[in-house]
Amino acid sequence: MKKTIAVLAALVLGLSMMVACKGGKGVTELKGKYILTAGEAEGKKLDDATVKELASMLYLEFLDGGKVKAFGEEGTYKLDGKKLTISGVDKDGKKQEIELTVDGNKLIMIEKEGSSSTFEKK
Repeated sequence: MKKTIAVLAALVLGLSMMVACKGGKGVTELKGKYILTAGEAEGKKLDDATVKELASMLYLEFLDGGKVKAFGEEGTYKLDGKKLTISGVDKDGKKQEIELTVDGNKLIMIEKEGSSSTFEKK
């Protein structure tokens, strides 16, 4: 369990370093807040209590103009069919980018083999 939380904490840390950068024009297909509803770390499904605990920290909120708040930090997003890319810059000026798959009202992020996060519209 500690290892699972450590993996997810690393995900939060990496994504929370994102800050605003130039956004795309007219990207308004996604709106609202998506929260963590399921996850898997190192091939093991997260239990409901862990998901509930992490859901308050792990969220994506899509705003107008191609902007997004990823875990409280601002960035930009681009939607290309079912492929969603969220971009930002970390505190050291290094570009950060994550990719998710859009599946209806779900956003699915595959970190590495055996680790994933599913977000659903609240």
